[in-house]
Amino acid sequence: MKNRKLVGVSLVLFLSLISVSAAGCSSFSLVRSYYVAFGRVIQVDEEGGFFGIKTDSGGRLYPVNLPVEFQQDGISVRVTYRIAEGPATQDWGTPIRIIDIRRF
Repeated sequence: MKNRKLVGVSLVLFLSLISVSAAGCSSFSLVRSYYVAFGRVIQVDEEGGFFGIKTDSGGRLYPVNLPVEFQQDGISVRVTYRIAEGPATQDWGTPIRIIDIRRF
């Protein structure tokens, strides 16, 4: 009985220590660092015109750094991206920063 109580207390202390360590660790994050999507590059004729990505799941992505060679209406792409920080310059889709983009 005494050993069971000691094991229970040890387990609670261990889990508490992990929780405190994770909360104070700057590399610990519950937010995804990147995303992957498949879709088509489209030319949007709003707000002066720009290129966006319409994902296969129906989402709209506004890439702030779309390479010139991908600025072609209708091409299929696979894009790896992060959510862009700061204010959006277009009111269309989710602003993203491309990490990698390839024709698909």
